[in-house]
Amino acid sequence: MKNISKLILLSAVTVSLASCDDLFDPAIENIKDVNSMYNEPTYADGILSFLFSVLKTFFVRHNCN
Repeated sequence: MKNISKLILLSAVTVSLASCDDLFDPAIENIKDVNSMYNEPTYADGILSFLFSVLKTFFVRHNCN
C-alpha cells in the first residue's frame, strides 16, 4: 500500500511540473507603453474610455455635481 501511495504522489508531482510550459520561464506579457497610443488609435481610445469611466464613478460616489 505504501508503494502505491508513493507512486501516485510521484505521478502527481511529475504531471503537475510537466504540464506547465512556462513554469520557470514565463511568457512575454503584452504590455504597451504610452508611445503606442500615437500609432494605435484604438489603444488610445481604450485608455480614454477607461479614464472617463473612472472619473464618472468617482464623481457619482462623492456626489460632485
